[in-house]
Amino acid sequence: MLRARFARDGHLEKPVDAPIFSEFSVSWMDSYVAANNKLSERRMKASILQRHLVPFFGKIRIDRIAGEDIERYKARKRDEGLSSKSINNQLTVLGRCLRSAVEWEKISSIPRIALMKSHSRRVDFLSEHEAVRLLAAPAPALLHRMIFVALRTGLRLGELLGLSWSDIDFEGNTVAVQRSWVRREMTTTKSHRIRHVPLAGDLRHSLYMERKPRGLMFPFPGLGEKPWSTDGATRELKRLCRNAGIDRKVGWHLLRHTFASHLAIKGISLRVIQELLGHSTIAMTERYAHLTSASLHDAVQVLETIIEVPGQQAGNTVISWEQNRTVNTLVTA
Repeated sequence: MLRARFARDGHLEKPVDAPIFSEFSVSWMDSYVAANNKLSERRMKASILQRHLVPFFGKIRIDRIAGEDIERYKARKRDEGLSSKSINNQLTVLGRCLRSAVEWEKISSIPRIALMKSHSRRVDFLSEHEAVRLLAAPAPALLHRMIFVALRTGLRLGELLGLSWSDIDFEGNTVAVQRSWVRREMTTTKSHRIRHVPLAGDLRHSLYMERKPRGLMFPFPGLGEKPWSTDGATRELKRLCRNAGIDRKVGWHLLRHTFASHLAIKGISLRVIQELLGHSTIAMTERYAHLTSASLHDAVQVLETIIEVPGQQAGNTVISWEQNRTVNTLVTA
C-alpha cells in the first residue's frame, strides 16, 4: 500500500484529511459492517461504538489514535468494572474499524492493540443426576424434546430454534446445523458454516418416533411455523428447573456446557469437542480442559503394565537397567 501511494503521489506522508473517529465509525457501519455482518453482529458493533468507543475516541482524528490512547481506554474501562472479555470485545471492534481505514487509504497504519489477559473461568454444568431429573420432570413434549436435543448435541439456543425436521438425517444419524434464530432473524450459524453433529442412539430413536416430514422442530406453541422466542424458551426452562428441584441459575447455554463437560469427563479429546460445538478456535474449548484430568490420570496408568520399577518383580519379568538401558529390553527373572 505504501509503495502504491508513493508511486501515485510521490511521497509517503500520512493523509491530512483523516476524519475524526465518530465520523469514520458512521461510514464504517454504513459500508463495511452493513455489507459483511449479519444483523446480530451489526447490532453488537453499533452498541459497542455508541456506548463505549465513540464517547472515548470520538473527537480524535483516526490518524492520531495512539497506543497510549488505547492503554488509557483499557484502564478506564477496567476502573468502570468491565471484565477483560468485555474490554477485549470492544478492542476487537476498534481494531477492525481502524484496519478498514487503512484498507481504504484513510490512514497508513494503526497502533498496536494489545488485548487484555483473560483467565477462563470454570464453567458450570449439570451433573448426570441433575440432567436425568430435568428430563424426568413433567413438561410439554416440545420443551422436553428441545432439552433432550440440547443435552445430546450441545447446540446453541439460536441453533436449536433454527432446526427443521429436514435437517435430521436418520440414515446417516446426523443433524445438520446450518441456521440460527437470533433476535427475530433467521440467519447463519455463529461460525457462518454448516456443521454436522452425530446423533446419539437414544436421541435418534426419540426423534424418529416424533418425526415430521417438514417444518420447524421447535415452533412457537400454537403459532405454526414461527420459531419459539428465545425469551419464552428461557422462561419455560427456568420453570421446569424449579419443578425438577434444580435451584441454581440454569439457562440454555448451561445445557451446551453440560454436553461438552460430560464428553470431557468421559475422556473425549478437546479437538473432537471443538468440532462438535462448532468453536472456531481450540482456545474456546480449553475451558473444559480441567475436566479431562481424570481421564489423563487413567491414561498414564497403562504405563504400569509396560515399564516396571527397576529390579521389581512383575509376574516373571523384570527390567534390568544396568544390563541394558533400552526400556524394551526385558530379562527373564
